[in-house]
Amino acid sequence: QRQPSGRPAPLDVSVLPMREWLAALLLLVRSAMEIVVASYHFDHPSLTQALLQRLGSRAPADVVVLVDNGAYVERACYRMRARLEELRRAGARVYLCRGAPPLGAFHMKAVVLDRRWLFTGSANLTSKSSSNVEPCLRICGPPVGEVLTTLEEVRGRGQLGDWLSYSAPSP
Repeated sequence: QRQPSGRPAPLDVSVLPMREWLAALLLLVRSAMEIVVASYHFDHPSLTQALLQRLGSRAPADVVVLVDNGAYVERACYRMRARLEELRRAGARVYLCRGAPPLGAFHMKAVVLDRRWLFTGSANLTSKSSSNVEPCLRICGPPVGEVLTTLEEVRGRGQLGDWLSYSAPSP
């Protein structure tokens, strides 16, 4: 695993209200060069728009999105397929992931930016979660690398989505 460039960041953990957490996340997405998004469900319009803008900028970012295979196949989140397809067409790599066999779900909720910042908590990255009361954390420091290692392991077992010719595997 590559480490962040520059001096190691000291540990910093902030508990933020959902709106503040989202605003801080979106602000950092604007300038991040590496973005890893992981969520059981994904359809957040503001985050999708920020990622699309980042992918289309002069210095585009490397964007990876991990979502649960079962939630995708079941169409449990109304706009998830369309938003993931839009991100994929813009250059994001989208992976369908599974939890531990035989029935586990990929239930992580995390966004890692430039291997330095971790935004996590109980909220899925959906439009509905914006109005929920959720514990939301912004973390900087060594735990970010630990979470990123887990996400990279899951991504290695996931299936890269190509929705132009993709038919979902049976669960």
